[in-house]
Amino acid sequence: KIFDKVRKEKQFMKLHNITKIYHNKYNIIEALSEITLEFKLCGLISILGPSGSGKTTLLNIISGKDKNYTGEITGNNNIEIIEQQFMLFESLSVFDNLTLVASTNKVIQILKEFKMLDYKDKIVKQLSNGQKKRVQIMRSLLVEPDILLCDEPTAALDYEDSQFVLEMLSVISQKKCVIMVTHEVAIAEMYSTRIIKIDKGKIQVDKIIKE
Repeated sequence: KIFDKVRKEKQFMKLHNITKIYHNKYNIIEALSEITLEFKLCGLISILGPSGSGKTTLLNIISGKDKNYTGEITGNNNIEIIEQQFMLFESLSVFDNLTLVASTNKVIQILKEFKMLDYKDKIVKQLSNGQKKRVQIMRSLLVEPDILLCDEPTAALDYEDSQFVLEMLSVISQKKCVIMVTHEVAIAEMYSTRIIKIDKGKIQVDKIIKE
């Protein structure tokens, strides 16, 4: 299956003393303060915290979108981020969106696993939010990342679609590192192998839920 490949030559990702400072007109804001974390190559890690706590800032630094920080990140990992916005080509079919990044055989295989084969010729703008989220996750997986970052993956989804997405992320996390930012404590406690709580730019809790 598409999830079965583990790149054992890859190193753990390590963040050491990551500090992020914003300057505005009136003062200096320390969004992250001396964050030190290590991520293994599998597992589902949830990052929790109130609005403005630094969750998304941390995600942007891990993904490489934000390079303006102090500290060090080590590990030669391929990283893919699933944004809250779908970021798909709305006028193209599901199949065409996916074959932009992978071969036809791989696309057909992953469509079956995500129960979306019957929708392969449907135009993306005609899909529900839940179906769009599946396409977004499939496209990210097809580039074979080592680490999959998810920013509020269940936002704007109904209960059934949320459950499906979380179950798939749980399966994926058996072979890849999945880091999920969420504000939903119940979801984090149900699906995560590890929970990190952040507030005011600092790690408050870092606990293993299950191996």
